[in-house]
Amino acid sequence: MIDIIIVELIGIGDYIFAQGFWQLFALFWPLLILDLPRYVCTDLTVLIMIWFMKNEDKATAKKKLLAIPPLASVIVPAFNEENAILKSIKSLQEQTYPNLEIIVVDDGSTDRTYELCIPLARQNKIKLLRNRVRGGKPSAINYALNFCQGEYVVIVDSDSSFDRDAILNLLVCFANENIGVVSGNIRVRNAKLNLLTGLQALEYQISIAVERRFTDITNILSIVSGAFGAFRKDLLSEIGGMDGGPGEDLDSTIKVRKKLIKVAFASDAICMTDVPSTLHGYIKQRLRWERDLVKLTIRKHKNVFNPLWNNFSFYNLLSMLDIIFFHVMLGLTFFIYIVYLFIYFREIMFIILLVTYIYYIAADTIQTFIAWWLSERKREDLHLFFYIPIFSLYNGYFERMIRVVAYLDEFLFRRSYKDLYIPRRVGAKMIKW
Repeated sequence: MIDIIIVELIGIGDYIFAQGFWQLFALFWPLLILDLPRYVCTDLTVLIMIWFMKNEDKATAKKKLLAIPPLASVIVPAFNEENAILKSIKSLQEQTYPNLEIIVVDDGSTDRTYELCIPLARQNKIKLLRNRVRGGKPSAINYALNFCQGEYVVIVDSDSSFDRDAILNLLVCFANENIGVVSGNIRVRNAKLNLLTGLQALEYQISIAVERRFTDITNILSIVSGAFGAFRKDLLSEIGGMDGGPGEDLDSTIKVRKKLIKVAFASDAICMTDVPSTLHGYIKQRLRWERDLVKLTIRKHKNVFNPLWNNFSFYNLLSMLDIIFFHVMLGLTFFIYIVYLFIYFREIMFIILLVTYIYYIAADTIQTFIAWWLSERKREDLHLFFYIPIFSLYNGYFERMIRVVAYLDEFLFRRSYKDLYIPRRVGAKMIKW
């Protein structure tokens, strides 16, 4: 059996190498003009730039920040997090940054989240607020803003934990006065739970830890993760806080960018979070993310594409185009490519898809190595290499199918406005972009 497979692969290789450039282009054009430049080339660029970068400026800024550390307010919105909230608070209390106020907002929980936090509030270790009726995460954040006294506002998920220097490494970026918002680096905490969480761990390492460095370097970073990000408080107030509805992290980041203020990524500000461990939970989360992307980039903030708009910025245009290219275009193009192969190359379609899969494995191997090389947890991350063969199917095929379903769902039915991420009564009052 193995001998037969080897002979088949050799035959495929001979066939491919016998083709001229234009024949190869006709067979594999999505790989050559879309996937290769966007993924492998950008990640190699990051590796080269990081290799030659020096951190003296950051070390100096860190010393200056710690000399007279300004107060930073940490907002922790929580809804039914009785199993995680105390661990998250403890992780924040163990931060090396010495001047924090922790504000927990219980957003109408029906479990013991609020009760578990009361002793900490009585000891003045946290400020504890409560929405008796759930309003959604954006509402909880806006409520907490009224009580923030810090110069900076850090927003975290209530089920996350943090490396001890995470907030320090996040805030030191504000030494650059042009920076208004900083995104932390999100890693998967339950990576070894099962195959699905392991694949997501590898995805986070490539798409966040590596590719957000590239968008940061090129000034097109489009999102500050809702799980861990920091704003200058006056700027967050200036943009009106968080608009209601899902996708508040992407929405608020775009609003900041539209004010021509820089958004940054702190690769060494590590936040650990749990990802969905079931297929149902994963698909539900990804459908929401992708529907929100369409609503926010193509409808709500479409003036970014207008060169006659007063606050038009070429970098903001590139940032939005990168989102659309990275998500929408690559997803839709893949299925157009399948139809294209069926029409013009039906007899060798299997061979072409097999070669495409081999390409994905090679590209994912390069990206995984870069992510591992840049990782602060090299020994822990070695297991990610074992996911590469399946990751190519997960990221190259399965995830793109979910994206296409989400885009069609949003374009045709505007399903994002019916998402239960926020209560129905809140969603009913939202502006329908």
